Amino acid sequence: MLSNNAVRYTLNHLFAVALPADEALRYAIGITEQEVVVLFDAGKSLALPLFSEKQKKAFLDGTAECRWMDSADGKVQIPLFPAGDGHHPLPYDLVTPSFVLLSREEETLSQERDTHGRFPYKGSLADKYGFVHLPLVDEYAMLLRRWIMDNLLPDYPLVPRQPQVVPTHDVDHLFRFHGWGQALKSIFGRDLLINRRLADVRTSLREYRACRRDSSKDPYVLAIDELIEQSKVRNLKSVFFFKTLHYLEPDCTYNIGDAVVRGCVERIQQAGMGVGIHGSYESYADPERFAVEKSRMEQLLHQEVTGGRQHYLRFACGTPAGPPPETEPSQRTGTLQVWAQNGMTDDYTLGFAEQVGFRCGTCHPYPLYDLEKDEPTAVMEHPLIVMDGTLWDYMNLSVDQSNEWIAQLRRRCAAVEGDFVILWHNHLLGRNYREAYQSIYLQQI
Repeated sequence: MLSNNAVRYTLNHLFAVALPADEALRYAIGITEQEVVVLFDAGKSLALPLFSEKQKKAFLDGTAECRWMDSADGKVQIPLFPAGDGHHPLPYDLVTPSFVLLSREEETLSQERDTHGRFPYKGSLADKYGFVHLPLVDEYAMLLRRWIMDNLLPDYPLVPRQPQVVPTHDVDHLFRFHGWGQALKSIFGRDLLINRRLADVRTSLREYRACRRDSSKDPYVLAIDELIEQSKVRNLKSVFFFKTLHYLEPDCTYNIGDAVVRGCVERIQQAGMGVGIHGSYESYADPERFAVEKSRMEQLLHQEVTGGRQHYLRFACGTPAGPPPETEPSQRTGTLQVWAQNGMTDDYTLGFAEQVGFRCGTCHPYPLYDLEKDEPTAVMEHPLIVMDGTLWDYMNLSVDQSNEWIAQLRRRCAAVEGDFVILWHNHLLGRNYREAYQSIYLQQI
């Protein structure tokens, strides 16, 4: 049985998506083991059935009875899970599956992790039931919208939310030519020996000569400027995430104190774009390490930093599973706790690395839930829908296939008035990635 806090948290999200208005919807709830009764100010009520313990276990196991019905816009089918005695007007549990997806409870119930300690898509509920490409929680909200406005609140002053495209960029690498050794490896190792593209070698040599005279002319730095301009002409607001490490520290690929970094950040801010922290590989479970990195970013920006994304999309919902590796602190904690302890309020991490789609079941910003304390937190999640590397490194998609998937996901986001958050790295704009950047990213934002 869900706690009162869990039920109210879930209903808050469902109604925020379903019934946005100039004034927030007011309601009270009553909870029993079998149902939730929602009492609206207008004197109308709605009873929603809840899973029994046996039904919830079957849902988490991937064996629950499932019925597929039309989505909000009638374009796709969504799974619904029967509950109750069949006498409810909506005879499906919309609350428990939504809570499990929003809170990421399923991740705390499994010890399965990939080589980077991430909860894998394979074996997730989204995989078991085949709804990873559907914002299922938001679809449930739209089902509620339709039913409530048809049957209970026909005069509700609905103000539909405007969906947004949110481009984000992890600055994993700021310099392609950081020293002559790296330049030789990049130009002659990759361009010549691996890619066998003489045109790329000639271009790279020109870029290297320019970079030797002025490191701000490095292609990865110039890529940031290009991403800024592409967002400006489309009236979009990109968000750039920088690592805040010093040379010789693990995971460091550029020094946060470098003048070129300061120049990049200044240009991003002047353009009205966002800047956040890209927590290092180990910081996802180490509040002290994260605090140091956050402090460095605040010194650079001269203001408080509250938004970011963890490197490699490492995010532990609850205490990380398994014994801590030798390279990590002996006392680890969940990423949500790391962020909460450090005053972070906006996270962009939660998406599957190996599959595009809706890890959290929603494409609306929403507060993450502390399962240990049984309460919502101040950390707002902005779910990641598509990452560049997912398309070709994990899913092995062609340009045309990538565009088909992204177009479908954008349609699903728009249908539920949510945000399409895409991640495109600044070091994936040139050479053999140029076609993907131009034919996928620029076509889809």
